[in-house]
Amino acid sequence: MLIPYESLYGLFLKQEIMPNPIEFLKEAKTELLKVVWPTKERMIRDTVIVLGISFSTAIFLGLLDFAFETLAKKFLF
Repeated sequence: MLIPYESLYGLFLKQEIMPNPIEFLKEAKTELLKVVWPTKERMIRDTVIVLGISFSTAIFLGLLDFAFETLAKKFLF
């Protein structure tokens, strides 16, 4: 479905780029105060999980690569 050019005019061209930088910074600070930051223990646990999954994936893909390389050498070369 095509969007008429006139409807896009209202989305992009009528808006000001940054009406008030000070107001933007105040709103950004307010939003950052609402963020629930993770605890140190949670960050460590999540980091270990990501590293474990990454390591497991690397081992799995390495084994697949070795298997396909072996099969290619045996049957193609």
